[in-house]
Amino acid sequence: MPSPQFNRIVLIADAPHNVAPYLLPRGRRTALPGLRLESFQGRHTYLARHLPTGAQLVVTGNASGTWGGARRSAPRRFRTTDDCLTAQEHAELDLVPEISDAAARLLAGLICRITAKDPHGDWAVGWFVDPLDRDGWNCSDEVPFEKKLSGSQDLWTLRWNGLPYADDVATALTHDPIGIPGAVVHDTGDQVEVRLGPAVLRLSARRDPIRRSMGAAL
Repeated sequence: MPSPQFNRIVLIADAPHNVAPYLLPRGRRTALPGLRLESFQGRHTYLARHLPTGAQLVVTGNASGTWGGARRSAPRRFRTTDDCLTAQEHAELDLVPEISDAAARLLAGLICRITAKDPHGDWAVGWFVDPLDRDGWNCSDEVPFEKKLSGSQDLWTLRWNGLPYADDVATALTHDPIGIPGAVVHDTGDQVEVRLGPAVLRLSARRDPIRRSMGAAL
């Protein structure tokens, strides 16, 4: 579960020691280019700094989203803030497309709602399991957890298979009171678009058959 804060995001994870290696570069393995370990606190918290932007990323196993305790040696040897960007990281960062402010708000909002769930049980966002335990999630014929984000400036497309429904993600970004102010949903039939000013985030994924049939009946 993420906790959104300005220039900092806190990821609350059941297994932080499994999450951190996906994000923090170590050795010759590059994860998130430019991310560096600042410190390891207590037994469950990684404090990392993204050198190109100065933003902080925290991965913690503490359900409160807070951390304390003395600094300790991390369980694995990650690159630290003493390590400059490598040539490979510079090359990878140069490939990142330009993004508009409005589109950045949409993508940041997506990250901050990766575990959002409607208290009434009408929708939920779950990328690995369905929090509502709905039928019809047999993905045996699909590559598990395949996701791709592409685009530039105001126009971006997120494609994935399996969980969650595209309609649920769109609702999490626009539904009052959790939605991003000003963001609206546009149904194109095969895809769902979330728009914020001039920015468009296309969600190309499985649709909710019940909600689509209800919309067609209106």
